[in-house]
Amino acid sequence: NKTKLATTIAILIGTTSNSHSFRRLLARTRARIQSTGRTAYTFSVGKLSSSPSKLTNFAEIDAFVLIACGESVAKFWRMEREEMVVPVLTPLELDVALGFREWDGRYSCDFGD
Repeated sequence: NKTKLATTIAILIGTTSNSHSFRRLLARTRARIQSTGRTAYTFSVGKLSSSPSKLTNFAEIDAFVLIACGESVAKFWRMEREEMVVPVLTPLELDVALGFREWDGRYSCDFGD
């Protein structure tokens, strides 16, 4: 629900995420955020899982979207999501929050989905 009300969303792109599919997903995610009248920022991040408190340095950001390799995402999600002051979503969760897709109960980490 916080993401539905967000006006500024930052895209976190993992520093090891340099393939064509990651760049395509980054462009699509940015376009979707902006098409809803929201502001989008992009941050390149290293080992976010080792210091999630880094995200609290950006008070103007209402939500984050994490685009990274599967291993980085898995490490990040092992942390306590409840400790996050600002929501951190996957691209699929963002699509649902922004109304680009309906939640069908199926979760996917496939960037082509």
